[in-house]
Amino acid sequence: MDKEKIIHQLEARLLKICPDVITRPTVVGREGATKESEWSRQIVVPGRYSMDEYLKTVFGISNPDWGKLYKQATSGAGQEADRISTLHSSSLLALLCFSNVTKETPLYIDGIEYTKVWFEVKNKVFDRPSNIDIVLEGENSDLLFLESKFTEYLTPASNAFSEKYFNFYRNILPMIDGFPLRMVYPRKYDNQDGMGLECSSNAKLYMDGIKQCFSHLIGLCQGPAEKEKWEDKSGKIRFAEILYEIPGEEFNSYKSLYSKTIGLIKAEMLRKAIEPILELENNYTDRIEVCPQIRTYQDVFKEFKLPENVREYHGL
Repeated sequence: MDKEKIIHQLEARLLKICPDVITRPTVVGREGATKESEWSRQIVVPGRYSMDEYLKTVFGISNPDWGKLYKQATSGAGQEADRISTLHSSSLLALLCFSNVTKETPLYIDGIEYTKVWFEVKNKVFDRPSNIDIVLEGENSDLLFLESKFTEYLTPASNAFSEKYFNFYRNILPMIDGFPLRMVYPRKYDNQDGMGLECSSNAKLYMDGIKQCFSHLIGLCQGPAEKEKWEDKSGKIRFAEILYEIPGEEFNSYKSLYSKTIGLIKAEMLRKAIEPILELENNYTDRIEVCPQIRTYQDVFKEFKLPENVREYHGL
């Protein structure tokens, strides 16, 4: 299924749960060079509402902390505040689903009970932090860090990134069984020397997702970029990527790519890759466990009590 069909499906579901909702083409581009998307659509917020109030009303959210969680979810570095009203927004998907996790409605993943949630948590990565989409806290202060994707993986993408990552990738890529990834160097990044990442098989896949996962792992090794809520937690630090499953070749290929790359990363590999290039003030590395397989929204929320409108809209 392509993105355009997904948008039509989401819009039909939205109008079913709330017939009064109005949508319009998503405005894309930067200030001074914006235009309307030919396929993406976004929710129009009536003037008497703020965005967070309207989303709460439309989707039937009852969590009294919704306003605080909305503010967290739109505080990242990826223009989340501008994109949260887009029908296929992965930030909206994450917020609508995970904001319902509380002590009264715990979420179970791999047998672990999670009762607290935070969004857009910042961790140290070289000269700028990484913002990880979701953090869940469970028993014994165990934490699960989740990077969320909705439709992103449907489109192959391998953007260049800073040369600062060169030594990290040079250290860690040879440690992955089968050597599935390789660096492309140089590749221009912000008009400077940069680098890229690609499959050794030459397959054209969503490499940006894999690159993000590596950045998040660097961040977890170094710890919070600011006074984040998890800095005093002493339990396990787990990491996984969670995807909305859109059946097809793109999903299967990306799922396989994750399991053959990020899914094989161990704490010892991270330590060997990072210690030679970074001085770690607090060593979180040995506490990290990387989930060997991606998680899907369909599996994670299958038995969870989501608001009816959220479940209907996302087909969960």
